[in-house]
Amino acid sequence: MSQSDFYQIDHAGTTLDLPRVTSILRIIDKSGPLMGWAVKIEREAIKAALEAVLTEPGEVDPQHVWDSMEKHLKGKRASLKKQDEAANIGRAAHALIEWHTRRMLGTEAGPEPKVSDESLRAVLAWLDWSQMVGFTPLATELRVYCPTCGFAGTLDTLAKVQGVVTLIDYKTAKAVYPEALLQVNFYRHAAKMCGVEAEQAMVLRLPKTATDPLPEPVVAPVVPLRCLQAILTTWRLMRWMNQEPYGTPPANGMCAA
Repeated sequence: MSQSDFYQIDHAGTTLDLPRVTSILRIIDKSGPLMGWAVKIEREAIKAALEAVLTEPGEVDPQHVWDSMEKHLKGKRASLKKQDEAANIGRAAHALIEWHTRRMLGTEAGPEPKVSDESLRAVLAWLDWSQMVGFTPLATELRVYCPTCGFAGTLDTLAKVQGVVTLIDYKTAKAVYPEALLQVNFYRHAAKMCGVEAEQAMVLRLPKTATDPLPEPVVAPVVPLRCLQAILTTWRLMRWMNQEPYGTPPANGMCAA
């Protein structure tokens, strides 16, 4: 069982293996929007490799060019490297935002994380936004779960935003995508089942480059619980069909919260 796909939750004297919301939402096909981007990145990598080979001293013939380009392009595909870089920027930004939030809460924050310029840009944008909306944190990195539906997750922040208790998830992507709005709906339901009420759920997209737009707060529309449960059922079915673990079965009875 992949540890990245599940949380082990102690509930009523029993240990539950509950799938993470981020794992569940991977059943959503995101290849369409990413395909054009991946092709563009790969073309740029091939162009850069070709330019590097053609500017090297010495005799150039087609086989030499091809062999040299393969050396330049060896390893993980350029698009996957870009995805890894973006993920690292996001993780570092999250870590520094968490550090600031813990200091606001007056809890142990540890040493200040060192981050790249791209991550720092996102954090500085968050600091400006938080001042503008009267951000008052109530909790950070809060683990929530629903034993009846059978899933778990960790929300980034619960805070008052302009006086409204808001569940917030931070993103450093180019846009706020539909799966992010589903993610915070899952979190909001699980938080309620853990006794934590949020008046609204929000995705806050933060910039990481100079050409990115300013922070983009998007309040998520409320998704009916039956729709979230349908996604869960589909995820479990696909895991079962692929002979993959799907964790502790959901509890008996319907969750009406």
